[in-house]
Amino acid sequence: MDLAHLGVVGAGVMGSGIALHWCSHGFDTVLVDISQKKLDEIPSTPHLTKSTELDALNACDLILEAVFEDVDVKSNVLSKLDYDAVLATNTSSLRVATLGRAVADRSRFLALHYNNPPETNPVVEVVPHDETDAAIVAACSDFITKTGKRPIRCKDEAGFALNRQSLPYINEAGRCLDDGLGTPASIDSVATGSLGFGLGPFKIMNLVGTRVMASSIQNLAEHGPLYAPAHCILAKGETNATWSFEDDAAVPAEVEDRLRGALYVPTLEIVNGGIVSVDDLDFICTQALGYPQGSVAMLRALPPGELERIVTVTCERVGMTAPDLSLPDG
Repeated sequence: MDLAHLGVVGAGVMGSGIALHWCSHGFDTVLVDISQKKLDEIPSTPHLTKSTELDALNACDLILEAVFEDVDVKSNVLSKLDYDAVLATNTSSLRVATLGRAVADRSRFLALHYNNPPETNPVVEVVPHDETDAAIVAACSDFITKTGKRPIRCKDEAGFALNRQSLPYINEAGRCLDDGLGTPASIDSVATGSLGFGLGPFKIMNLVGTRVMASSIQNLAEHGPLYAPAHCILAKGETNATWSFEDDAAVPAEVEDRLRGALYVPTLEIVNGGIVSVDDLDFICTQALGYPQGSVAMLRALPPGELERIVTVTCERVGMTAPDLSLPDG
């Protein structure tokens, strides 16, 4: 299966970045958006064609939908892409099977989730649903490898592996703010100090965009009470406003426990649920998310009894059953 002629629908940060990444590897790519103004903002480059018409995609072998992370918006676009091509979505948190209801031929449909920034981030999650043709999964994985990225096969659950790992921790920072336990600056200081992360959760939200983050976090709520969206994040997302960082006051020790719990519990759920391999999860953490070490490696490095303590405290606080604490050998 030759994926030589490519198309992207949506000229936002992700869609344009993916299109330019493909062009940089010599693939002829059509970028479609309803806004000519938005298309004009994308630099002209070899191999890139820009159009406001969907029919410009009719000769493509692979078409990737990269519009706003909303099930109705994405489904509307996908329903119009009835071309003889592999059809993919760049969703980061919606189930592929749910979006597939809008697709005429579901055997040709899957998710190819590029992480931001798509030009340089090395990970692409490859997520088929039950009806996806295995040959298409293999062809897309091979294509991703040819463009210098690592295809990571994931199970079709909301958030896949990357967002299932990263968003609960970011959301928990917002829940700590909701509970009056600190400010954006002081909570970020816990993340960059005690946890050793390069960027705090509130600065990450500013970088990605609070509107996108709020929408993605909402899509994970089906996983249970630990994932219930923070009110402050939803409020910021309504206007896409950024966080400010005036006060870096001390915070109670509870904040560190809560951030760690929102890292550790999803890690155990991902591993227990077979959403992705342990090696791939640690690669996602270190190479795509910028963690100081993989999340499974974090758990293995904890002192005896510390994992059980943090998981127990976390699950009792939110009212959920604790996941299995065992980890695969390795």
